[in-house]
Amino acid sequence: MTATANVILVAEDHPDIRMLIGAVLQSDGYTVVLAEDGLEAVQRAFQTNPALVVTDGRMPTLDGWEASKRIRARFPHTPILMLTVHTEPYEQERGRACGVTAFMGKPFDPDMLLAEVRRLISPR
Repeated sequence: MTATANVILVAEDHPDIRMLIGAVLQSDGYTVVLAEDGLEAVQRAFQTNPALVVTDGRMPTLDGWEASKRIRARFPHTPILMLTVHTEPYEQERGRACGVTAFMGKPFDPDMLLAEVRRLISPR
């Protein structure tokens, strides 16, 4: 199943951060699908087959690690960027075990986020 070009799924439980990430990505021409928790992220991923998933780690209902695991099981080649304040090595190890491709700390620089997004979804 081929990913939907230019569609990025953003899973973040804090509305202001979710909207900021969405605005940054939309300003660069991406189509953004928003989810407020991990469960909604999994559902939306299954509906849209995004080119990239950007997720927080700690969210209600279903955390970003479990959501990443479920998304990775369905879409083994979709990159997953975890954008979180929890960037300690053991958190990154946990994320990698769940299928997370890359990590970025919060607060984040919008230009750095865009650079990482471009890197992750560029043809290999």
